[in-house]
Amino acid sequence: MLLILRDPTTVTLAKKVTELSGGPIQGVGPVAGMFVPRWRSTNQPLLQIQRVLEPEPGEEDGSAASNVAKVVRTVLVPRLRR
Repeated sequence: MLLILRDPTTVTLAKKVTELSGGPIQGVGPVAGMFVPRWRSTNQPLLQIQRVLEPEPGEEDGSAASNVAKVVRTVLVPRLRR
């Protein structure tokens, strides 16, 4: 997975940390623990998106609720590709 950050403040900060550390920022060694909150804050929204996009068991029953869920997924999938 590649996380792309484009806001100027974060880019400037990441460049400064990279400069101070003398190389790429890596989540290993003594700083590994600092990356745990980033992992959690990334993992939680991904799980939420997965739940929205994944069909529910038995959703193929043709009910109004399953049709709404299909429409929501149809709308969200292209937006996530942007």
